[in-house]
Amino acid sequence: GALISVSSDVVHLWNLRQQRPAVLHSLKFKKEKVTYCYVPLKSKWLYVGTKKGNTYIVNVETFEISDYIIYWNRAITAACSTHPGSVKYIGEKPDDNNKLLIGFEFGMLSLWDLKNKLTVVRIQCQLALMSVSWNFDGKTFMCSHPDGTLTTWNINKTNKPTQVQVPHGHVKNWSKTDKCQPCTIVNKVDWVQSRGSEPFIMFTGGVATDRPNRDQCFTIMQGREMTLFEMEDDIIDFICLYSSPWPNDFEDPFAVAILLENGLAVYDLTLPNYPPYKIPYTINIHESTVTTTQFYSDCPVDLFTCLYSLGKKHKRNDINYSETEWPLKGGTWGESYKDSSLDLVITGHSDGSLRFWDATAIAFQFMCKFSTTKIFDRERVKESSEMDDEPYAIQDIILCMNSRTLVISGAAGYVILYKFNVKETTAELSVMDVSVADQISDSTNDCQMPMKSDTDTNNILHLAKLRSGPVKQSPGFQAELICRNAQPGDTETTNSSSILSLCYSSGFGILAFSNIKGLIIIDTVQKHCVMSVRTVDVYALADNTQVPKTPKSGNFHVRDQSDPDSPIFAGASHVKAGESPPPSAGLSNGSTSPSTPRKMKWSYGGKRVSGKNQSNPSIETDNEDLSLRSRSSSLCSVDREGNNKETIRYLNLLETYARKGDSTAAASLWIGTNVGSILVIILNLPPYGVERSKQPVIVSPSGTAVRDKGKIISISILDTKRRSVEAPTDYWIDEKKPSRKNIPGGRNANNGFDDIHLAILCTENQIKVMKLPQQTIISKPKQIDGATIVKTTPVFVKGKNESCLACLSSTGMVYVYSLPTLRLLMEGQCFPNADDRSIKTFSWNKDGQSIFMSSPSEIQKLATIRNECLRTGSYLGSPFVVKDMPEKPSKGFIAMFRQANPESDRKKLFGNIGERGHRVAKKVTDMGNIESVQQSSFGVAAVMKKTREAAVMRGEKLSELSQKAEMMNSKAIDFATSAQMIHQKYKEKHKLF
Repeated sequence: GALISVSSDVVHLWNLRQQRPAVLHSLKFKKEKVTYCYVPLKSKWLYVGTKKGNTYIVNVETFEISDYIIYWNRAITAACSTHPGSVKYIGEKPDDNNKLLIGFEFGMLSLWDLKNKLTVVRIQCQLALMSVSWNFDGKTFMCSHPDGTLTTWNINKTNKPTQVQVPHGHVKNWSKTDKCQPCTIVNKVDWVQSRGSEPFIMFTGGVATDRPNRDQCFTIMQGREMTLFEMEDDIIDFICLYSSPWPNDFEDPFAVAILLENGLAVYDLTLPNYPPYKIPYTINIHESTVTTTQFYSDCPVDLFTCLYSLGKKHKRNDINYSETEWPLKGGTWGESYKDSSLDLVITGHSDGSLRFWDATAIAFQFMCKFSTTKIFDRERVKESSEMDDEPYAIQDIILCMNSRTLVISGAAGYVILYKFNVKETTAELSVMDVSVADQISDSTNDCQMPMKSDTDTNNILHLAKLRSGPVKQSPGFQAELICRNAQPGDTETTNSSSILSLCYSSGFGILAFSNIKGLIIIDTVQKHCVMSVRTVDVYALADNTQVPKTPKSGNFHVRDQSDPDSPIFAGASHVKAGESPPPSAGLSNGSTSPSTPRKMKWSYGGKRVSGKNQSNPSIETDNEDLSLRSRSSSLCSVDREGNNKETIRYLNLLETYARKGDSTAAASLWIGTNVGSILVIILNLPPYGVERSKQPVIVSPSGTAVRDKGKIISISILDTKRRSVEAPTDYWIDEKKPSRKNIPGGRNANNGFDDIHLAILCTENQIKVMKLPQQTIISKPKQIDGATIVKTTPVFVKGKNESCLACLSSTGMVYVYSLPTLRLLMEGQCFPNADDRSIKTFSWNKDGQSIFMSSPSEIQKLATIRNECLRTGSYLGSPFVVKDMPEKPSKGFIAMFRQANPESDRKKLFGNIGERGHRVAKKVTDMGNIESVQQSSFGVAAVMKKTREAAVMRGEKLSELSQKAEMMNSKAIDFATSAQMIHQKYKEKHKLF
């Protein structure tokens, strides 16, 4: 149950006989580097070869170096005076374990007699040595060399090799220098024998130097047949799986496992053409750079089933996989693994792909993946895009598990809405080009709102070029709507197209996102732009008289200043994929887009709203007593130049009390900026059903504006049961099966003030709790000293009916606060050195668990709730399972009479531990692991001691009770005797009278 690993000059001993494997001992060499390690079968001694050519012997139990050292000058004898180089191979002779074959870098091989401490056979290869493989007979072995050559040697004929072969070249003359065409290095060779067939020769590399992907080639030779495999990644190592582990027996290989740089490949050697096995393990999570992650818990079972089925359908059908049972077996799962909730992790990558992972309990199983770049014309993007790196990198992910809708945002400034479909479809893509105008009117009398029509549509820059014509989409998540940021062609920078924040509600049918310029709200049901407004002008929505609505095709136009009563819409062009928007896109009634930005005034219902007649109340910035007031439309023209750097960094669609004193909860959009402003917009949605697709969505201001310190990180709402209030969702309907009606899953609003909500307002500097609809601060703001808050989430504690707030700071610390009192419950270090990768990929779920990328190729999962932490122990399985060794092969009738070399007593040979070994390496013990083991053992001993003491006390009490019972019995007997005597006495007196 031990594992040995090597890292440069350190050798580690791992203990696998526990749920969490840990390093028990480490051996650090002082002046040498380790190049090779070898442990014979059922042996307690480890052979360590170093760069200086010496071979050391380590006791695995004590992990100390023996005084028995094989120095390089003694191994090569006096016939060779030059240094042979580092140790490249160490292996026992299969038929005699007292002989040890040592291979050196410069081609020297020495067969060392352990008992007599001398070299028996010395072989000098003409080429450098890369690897060695013994044949099971113990007489021959095979070597690999840097020029792609394989040589076979016999220990009884050491002058020259018995066979020389270059599998991927042609040998002309062994004695000449130009003996074959140039080939690459054969890093490793394995020579195994099968009963009743030709032996297998497997090696990596050895192909022609002009061949592409030279480091990804693996070759299997059997007789005259040779099969070349070209892997997807570079090969690290390979190992052949045998039926018998004994070195002096037929190996009978049945599979070969190849470790790749980004994966694992296993091939079946028992079938023709060596078909591969289906890999049941996780593929490389970092095949493409992970840019964002999302973590979901309590996922529906049917969604999991669909994702797994998609992964099977998308696998390559041209590969004939082996039907044999998976050959790698080991370890056992924990007892509670099957009873845990279903957890889902979605990773977004720089190449525009999404990968779905089953993160249930301690598992991390790949489910399926799909690429978001299939709908784009990649060649056109490469030619026209000004972005240096990946234009398709995923920035944000939102998954609605009930409706099976997926929303993603890309680095090129696009947002795609996907809907799940079990059928394959071919249709034109629905595209919407939206933008926020750069210029507005300088007039301070009226509130000027920027229009889509202000932009010259003849000169539009799209960083994401879509395919033209019908696009075929496979079953699964299919693109329903693509929203692109349409920017002027003379834009100096492309940063204005980046999506800063994103939110979506399938129940509302609303999609909202922001960029560096402003806010865009999309009606996904009618596929119209509800609003496109600059960040500075969002404050104008505090005016309750402004009511923008979703326009209907042909019923809106741009109003000139000479026509004060015509309606205006901050519209968007709806064009086909691959086409440029026409000059009049977004306009109707024959209107043409002006070549220069025009001054637009925003009015609705024929009533003109002017900021001149409105009040201009100030916004309180006192952090202790924060007031919420209306802000008039005139604010859109106040301090515009100073507020140009203000951007919207947080959006959330909620169903809560948006106005002060509201009696019913309403659909609303909560907006947070980088300067600490919080604004609320009310969404008046039509009734669900047919009217939802016909009537417009009306956006009404709430009059709620909050100014706080620092950038807004999150806004969360809790109900009276301390559960998170979220936007309602639709339910996905399978057309093949009868299902319930597609009704939004939101709760019904209550009349009156019985239902009180709590709003948790988190900025990068502090946390506040506000009561709704009263809009009063009910707890003292909480601040984190020496760090800023980067991510937060409310966590509902199951079984306690309470919620808490989990926060991640910029220094990698995790804080958990109670709600609504904001009392610190826990703090701990998540990752010591906070970097952009860990923070960017950090994601919470609603149960308090989180994941993050701790390294470019490693993802970690942690829990903050005690119950989840305790359950983790039951999730963990055991990586080590005891197996019975197969029967040792018999030596045969003749070998019984032959005087075989008896096995030397290793303890007598290697048992001396002296100063010589201590000078070479230093033993380092993992005290933390030992202390934890000791603490656990001390804890068990203490429990046993208490149990024993309790048993002794119970025995003492039982003995005392038995003594008291005996005393009571004796007293009862005495009392009965006295009563009998008194009875006889009075009976005699009665007779006398």
